[in-house]
Amino acid sequence: MNATTRMHKFTSDARHVIALAQQEAERLEHDYIGTEHLLLGLLDVQDSKAARVLAQFHIDAETVRQHIRMILATRSNISPGNITLALGRLGAFTIHYRKQKESVGGGRQLTRRVRKCIHLAVLEAERQHAEHIDTDHLLSGMLREGEGLACAVLKNMGVELEALRKSIVERLT
Repeated sequence: MNATTRMHKFTSDARHVIALAQQEAERLEHDYIGTEHLLLGLLDVQDSKAARVLAQFHIDAETVRQHIRMILATRSNISPGNITLALGRLGAFTIHYRKQKESVGGGRQLTRRVRKCIHLAVLEAERQHAEHIDTDHLLSGMLREGEGLACAVLKNMGVELEALRKSIVERLT
């Protein structure tokens, strides 16, 4: 099954999640679409199956954004007091990099981990004999991938990933 065929199998909510993930990457001034953006996209489609499960675990978009910023600052060895200055410098670099990338026709690309999350979502839907890939399949794929920033954020927030995964599996079966 090629990528175009797969996208037709996605529900409108699941396609909306992918579009919102790109918007979240833009909002955070990231030049890629990572698992953290996928998680924010899942939270932004508020009436979706995945958003309802995430809400049961008291996971909200603003708290996730705060944790993303905090983790990225820590990984960059930036003190919280200097985060605004550092983000300003990073923004200037990002604008320069984006101009170079746009000049060769580039745009925000899905990271390898997000592509793996989507692949795992497709496999999960096929395993469940679902006609379409929905937001809960995307969330399940993200949790099964388990290595991205989204899972690090959830762990940092005190979320028990195995309990979240089990909750998704129960909804899928």
